[in-house]
Amino acid sequence: MNRVRHLLAIGALFLAVMPGTAAACDWPGRREDRAVIDQFAREVIGNSAAIIDAEVVVASGGGSPAQLRPLRVLKGPSLPVFFVAARSMCDIRFPRAGARVRVILNGGPETFSAALTTNGAVFPSRAGRRRFYARLDALLGVPRPRGVIGPYEQ
Repeated sequence: MNRVRHLLAIGALFLAVMPGTAAACDWPGRREDRAVIDQFAREVIGNSAAIIDAEVVVASGGGSPAQLRPLRVLKGPSLPVFFVAARSMCDIRFPRAGARVRVILNGGPETFSAALTTNGAVFPSRAGRRRFYARLDALLGVPRPRGVIGPYEQ
């Protein structure tokens, strides 16, 4: 497990200093005050194709989309499986089968994507992302089940 963490840290450092594709996902960080978070959460809900609590049953890899089995559909179509492709470096990949996430999806109807930005990455701090998730959950009116995390945190 320590070896895996070490390799992940090296990979994250490489992406942080790598020019080109990593820079393609640069976006201005948003202020983390209550009004900004509230407005952004409302926009995300309104503009999303689907919002689901799901378990990753097939991880992303080799250009194939991840397969997410919905535990609960909060918005969008009721599908037995959501195919979620990372169409760019700015989309979330789901590297671990078994992970349980609340994720905001765009696109569809056959294949969706999960942008880093709409899933909270625009807030620079972990505390800001947690406040965003809490506001999102409150606006949806559905508490996040225990063990279901934001996809940005997987």
